[in-house]
Amino acid sequence: MYSFFQHLAFVTTISLVPLWTVSAGTTIYSENFSREGLFNENGTTDTGFYKGWSTAGIPNSDNKGYALARILSDGGRRCLSVQDFRWAGNPPGAEATTPQFSAGHYWRLEFVFQWRPHPTQNHQDKIEATVTLLNAAGEALVHLPFRSSGLTPMTVTGPGNVPLTPGDWYRATLLKANLNDDRFDLAIECVEQGKGEAHSLAPGVRKDLPAQATLRPGNGGDTFAAIRFSAVSGYGNMGTFNVAELKVSGADPSAKPRKDVGSRTLSTLSYTAVFQPSGSVDLYARFKRDKAGKQETPGIFAGGISGYRLGEWSSDGHVPEIVVREGRSEVESERDEAIDFSEIATSVTGKRIQWPEVELRFLPRKGETKPVVIRWTLAPDVARMELEVSPDNEPGAGDEGGASFQFVRSGGAQFVEEIKPARWLRNPAGGVPGQETKGMAQVFQSGSVVWAIANDYGFRKLIEDDDRVNFQVRKIRVPWMRSRLRGSAAFAFGADSSVVASQAVAVAAHDWLAFNLKSESPFYIYDEVRPVVLRGAVSNLFHAPQRADVSWRAVDYDGVVVSEGNEAHWLAPFEVWQPELRITPRAAGPLYLDAVARTNRGTEFQRVSLGVMPRREFTDGKESRFGISAYRGRVGTNGHTELRTEDQLLDLMHRAGIRWLRQTDGWELARKKGFHLWYHNNVPYNQATDDYFQGKKSWLSDETARLGFIDSNVKNTGQRGAAVLEFTNEWNLHGGEKKAVRAEKYAKDWLPLLRKSRDKLAPDILLGGGVVANGDIPFLKKVFDLGAWNDFDLLVFHASGVPRSPDTDEDVYWSYLQTLKDIRKALRMFGEKELWMSEFYAPSAPNSSVSNNERIAAEDLVLMVGLAIAADVRGMMYYCLDDFDRQDRIATAGEIGEPILRENYFGLLRRDWTPKAGLWAYANCAWLFEGARFLGDARLPGKTEGLVFEGKRGRFALVWDRSEGYVRHERSVDRNFHREPWEKFWTLEADLRLPVKDRATGLTVVDTVGRPTTVSPAADGAATIKVSGEPVFVFGVEWQIERGKYSRLFYPEKGEPER
Repeated sequence: MYSFFQHLAFVTTISLVPLWTVSAGTTIYSENFSREGLFNENGTTDTGFYKGWSTAGIPNSDNKGYALARILSDGGRRCLSVQDFRWAGNPPGAEATTPQFSAGHYWRLEFVFQWRPHPTQNHQDKIEATVTLLNAAGEALVHLPFRSSGLTPMTVTGPGNVPLTPGDWYRATLLKANLNDDRFDLAIECVEQGKGEAHSLAPGVRKDLPAQATLRPGNGGDTFAAIRFSAVSGYGNMGTFNVAELKVSGADPSAKPRKDVGSRTLSTLSYTAVFQPSGSVDLYARFKRDKAGKQETPGIFAGGISGYRLGEWSSDGHVPEIVVREGRSEVESERDEAIDFSEIATSVTGKRIQWPEVELRFLPRKGETKPVVIRWTLAPDVARMELEVSPDNEPGAGDEGGASFQFVRSGGAQFVEEIKPARWLRNPAGGVPGQETKGMAQVFQSGSVVWAIANDYGFRKLIEDDDRVNFQVRKIRVPWMRSRLRGSAAFAFGADSSVVASQAVAVAAHDWLAFNLKSESPFYIYDEVRPVVLRGAVSNLFHAPQRADVSWRAVDYDGVVVSEGNEAHWLAPFEVWQPELRITPRAAGPLYLDAVARTNRGTEFQRVSLGVMPRREFTDGKESRFGISAYRGRVGTNGHTELRTEDQLLDLMHRAGIRWLRQTDGWELARKKGFHLWYHNNVPYNQATDDYFQGKKSWLSDETARLGFIDSNVKNTGQRGAAVLEFTNEWNLHGGEKKAVRAEKYAKDWLPLLRKSRDKLAPDILLGGGVVANGDIPFLKKVFDLGAWNDFDLLVFHASGVPRSPDTDEDVYWSYLQTLKDIRKALRMFGEKELWMSEFYAPSAPNSSVSNNERIAAEDLVLMVGLAIAADVRGMMYYCLDDFDRQDRIATAGEIGEPILRENYFGLLRRDWTPKAGLWAYANCAWLFEGARFLGDARLPGKTEGLVFEGKRGRFALVWDRSEGYVRHERSVDRNFHREPWEKFWTLEADLRLPVKDRATGLTVVDTVGRPTTVSPAADGAATIKVSGEPVFVFGVEWQIERGKYSRLFYPEKGEPER
């Protein structure tokens, strides 16, 4: 019989070592800054500043502003002052670095400092100074951040989130003394308060800090180190960090870090947890082995946990009772006294085998009624931390919401990846499945060990800059018990990063089963039609053996089953089973796999879209029409379930035929891979901008400031090698469509300065102007009337009408066809310009009334491209490559407040990086429309429509039929259900007979996602195909071209009246 005792050993240890037993040592390096140098107060420079100090920064013309380092006197105290008053973060702030000194392994650093951040008006401004200890290789040994919120009143903190008062002087003492776990001890105490400032820090506050690298011998064999003082640049960053009385001295090798008396240690084969009487917990990974092959105890230090917070409640300064339970025990919980269930068999009264638990019980303090319990559950490979409190505890946090704890990570731990996995859910009433955030995890590696920290909720960040870990507290209602507020996090240890992260998130979420599927391809896309394998990982997280079943079914874009099966396996607790799901596609195009893993304790459902996309040789280069407006590779808010690198994202877009990028952070790599760039920017979204447009005082009202801002954008465009600068974004919508509220400021304050700056600084780049949503003629007319039409080169616009069909016959403003018609009309009215559609989109939010399903979205995309090329749109950029959320969790259609956040689902890829049918549709368009030009309308019977093109693939027509009408915009309803993407939407198919150009080859029909079908002609030389509301490409036909509906609509000047 399986027993958890196979995995767990229990040991209690006691440490009686005081905080610091340090003998007076020799001074290794010291500096009192008595000499002037760097940029001194007289504005002169001294290149021989002290003996080997180095500096970096960017002074203004008089060497007194922007980002610089200098020596000055502050209140009679001589100090090094590093400051950053440069709003743009390039180059990166000011730095001053000591010469290298021979440090050895046992030493202490002391310095006096003052941190004076400057308040700003944007809570997103990053205001930070740092002190960094470097080894001989220039790697960071330990990083001490000093931060400010930037707002007034400011929240100012030092390392370990210690509160500081701006302008006060503090002494920091950092000890590095023979620490096996590579930690440092830090003490901060106030030595001089500013006038009228309230002191907020008790003397002697200490924090443990992790080392981030190791000391390395220098060229002479000795160990060297250096200290770097920085004022870190960032948007809106303004502040001064002063340092005085710098001293590095030797320390006693016998000195030890702080250890509390009475610590208790519990170990499994995977990790050790050390519980300190103060309530802090140290975690060690136990996979590291010594030279004799024996496992080290306690192992590799992973990190330390302390400082639990929930609302107004904090564990700081509060010593808990510690209760250890292990083996078979009775479940203890506060029962609902209104119910007598003493004779009823319930889980409340039964005994069960469970993993050992350690409870830290923080007893009620003044004004509180219930204890706050931190419960650690120690499973074989995962330790779960739960914070639990009664909802009626006052004054605590009686509401659901965010909580946190301090986590000081070992500096030897290397970051591996961050994930934010999604849980797939099906609505029992119907529709397509959707995702919600399951949790978040960060994975690290210490030596040979991989470990992860996770929660069960989505936040902007799992671990904040101040090392606090976020988790969510929710109200938990259990039968027979009183309600509780409970939040969880988990730490997992192992060898496989994906398994460790998956288990950590599942345990944090109180799941008894973890299941995920992985592909050898980062985007689940394969080059050729061949059998493919998805590798699963199924983990039994229950404390007893469980039978696990995995069943799956995969269908292609026609709904044909290409693979299905079922496998079963018995799993011991925390055993991982890795089944392989084999799928054999019939042809290129999308596939959809539904897989379910289940035990008696849990069920996990996964939807994976994948498929075959053959590689093609595109030759259009800069002449290509196809681009992407935006894309993201990160995890977190506006992010994904896991990371994809810039290289991977660019490779995917390149293989899909995309050659233009409107926005990219990897512009150097993009250019190397053959992409052509735009640079897009706008005025900042903040109070200063609102004030400017409301006629109030703002820096934007000053022409010199505006020109400086514009100059920086023009320079950035040139530095990136971008061909176009597109400035502003949909200003025509502010104040209402067709009202031109911002047109005058745009035409008078911005366009002339843009042209002036471009002509002076980068005359080769083009200016994209207008940047209107839809074809807003009143806005463009006002720009023309004010004489600014010739201040830009390209007319840029955005277009969509979803969920309406792109070619809808409705005469409404939010219509794709109406936009193309109006934008062509604007050229006739005000003067010819090259047209660029820098945003167009076909969203597919699951079960949303303002989005279409995935199949209709792909069809709309193809039709939008065809109509745009017919309207002579030079280039188009799909917005955007990938789905994202503007909030922390994945929003369902019911939560996002339609249509406000349907933008979350504009992508060609899902949030988990699996492809939608739209990716095949866009790649298909890029291939078939390569080098294409519009010839005219195809003469076709009834309600069948066609656009004829000539391109590198030959002459072809885009054909569709409107016998069933259009997709309309219907009023939002509470329950809206989409069809699956493999289900055809259109039910009527009209026969269309076409004259074949070459009887030997017949004609070829290519569907939306690029799958070709050959049709042979009858004896009379004509072939019959089926047409519906789904647009298809038809090749090999003797097309009869006429000046039909779309020719007249887009080019009425050629002889017929405009519709």
